[in-house]
Amino acid sequence: MTNPRVDAPGDGTRTRRKATLFCVSCDHENPVDGDWVRADRAGGTALVCPDCEHTLTVRRAYGDADDAGDRDAIATLAAAPARLISDYAAAVERAASVWTTGD
Repeated sequence: MTNPRVDAPGDGTRTRRKATLFCVSCDHENPVDGDWVRADRAGGTALVCPDCEHTLTVRRAYGDADDAGDRDAIATLAAAPARLISDYAAAVERAASVWTTGD
């Protein structure tokens, strides 16, 4: 597979990889795997400009604790429809009970 290029090679213009990051503070540009400084920060890894030290992004670090939290969230979401249906059925049953007994 070839790297996508912005400009056609051979026409005298500079070619640039499609996956190029730009610093908004100083216009530094380099590929994602280029000279960006990777710094450990709370909650993830930061990509920092080597020229002006501006933080471009902080990528979240995932670990076992995050995986467990994700599993808990998925289980909660998966159980929500069943809980909604059972709550609805109980409300209908209560309404029917009040309607027929007058309580």
